[in-house]
Amino acid sequence: MTKHNLDEKKILGGKATIYKNIYGVWQFRLWLTNDEKYVRKSLRTKIKNHAIKQAEELYFKIRSEQERGEKYYAISLKEAVYIYLQYQKLRIGLDEFNIDESRWKTIKTQMRTFLEYVGTNDKVTTLKESLLVEHERNGKITNYVAFRKSKDISDSTIRNEMITFNSFIKYCFTRAKVTNLAFFKYPNMPKKEYKVNGDEIKKATFSDREYKQFILAMLEYTSNKNIVYLTTEEIFERKLAQHYFLFAANSGLRSSEIRKLQWHNIKTYKNTTAHGYSGIFARLKVEKNTSQARKTRTVYCRGGEYIDSWKDLCVKFGREIKGVVFSKDGKECSRSNAQKHFSNILKLCAIEPGNKKLTPYSLRHFMITERVKSGFNFNQIAIMCGTSVRQIETTYQYLNEELMRSSVKPDYIKFEDGTQRVI
Repeated sequence: MTKHNLDEKKILGGKATIYKNIYGVWQFRLWLTNDEKYVRKSLRTKIKNHAIKQAEELYFKIRSEQERGEKYYAISLKEAVYIYLQYQKLRIGLDEFNIDESRWKTIKTQMRTFLEYVGTNDKVTTLKESLLVEHERNGKITNYVAFRKSKDISDSTIRNEMITFNSFIKYCFTRAKVTNLAFFKYPNMPKKEYKVNGDEIKKATFSDREYKQFILAMLEYTSNKNIVYLTTEEIFERKLAQHYFLFAANSGLRSSEIRKLQWHNIKTYKNTTAHGYSGIFARLKVEKNTSQARKTRTVYCRGGEYIDSWKDLCVKFGREIKGVVFSKDGKECSRSNAQKHFSNILKLCAIEPGNKKLTPYSLRHFMITERVKSGFNFNQIAIMCGTSVRQIETTYQYLNEELMRSSVKPDYIKFEDGTQRVI
């Protein structure tokens, strides 16, 4: 028997091997099929019986980790980010608990920034809870807030990025099982403040007179005399824009929310409010993956007649009633397309452009302003619009005087079971 054979011994029926190095210290060796690599580890003993016991314990530990899906050899951060982005991509459009393509692109950009901060060649197992609080870059100690602030990035953007990073590390811990780290600690940041200039909000909001002018301009924009020379597609687009803007002013949805609103999430019905207003209302579901607040909410609003009218037009033009509501082909229309028609309609209005800064988002401002004037409190509006009471209070503080002056009570829909819901 050679010296080599004396210094090498199979354990556990040949499942692993121990052997001596040139200094007589026993080593452990195990072939990992999944990684296509050997595990080699010093057992730090020259006593054979001690080495066998430690080797057996190490074998069962490694096998147990592999059965749980954990990898013995750490992957790089670049690989981990790639796996995470592929996972997020699979979530696009599946249901309300998942994401849309624009959100996936945002996550992709955020993770590219993460790799810039950390480095692509580091192993995922080297990450620490304090990574965002303290990290060495280019020989200097910094933190993530300072790193982003040096590029004039806003606090809200930085907060959103760090939330995504914790989603990434949680995925690595719970699903990919490539790290023992479950979360990152956040560095201190200034408290979130809502600094809003009341004059700027006024400039970005339609007055009653201006909204009436906007309505008349839309009628002119879609009138027979102005569309007779247009193609069928161009006529359809103008009608789409008209109904989009009308419903936006009644629902108060954010521009991104109304662009993604699906037919299966909206229902119209006739009803009468407690104050005798009869009309067609809409009940719609804003899904989590389309809401800026990332929370599903149900909205009851006026303007259901515009949904019914738009549905009739879609049938007339041979379009299917499925997918996105305000769309040419069931898919989300671009923001630039809505802005184009909005600008064209504004040109037909007698609104002084130098005094106003109106955009499609101004229709949400207008809806909220009108609800305040009608006697709604900020809490009711916040629930309806999917935002915080503090945000509403700060943004529309200048309306407080009108709110206190108002003697008009909010309207309620009466249901057959005797219940009421504010509109």
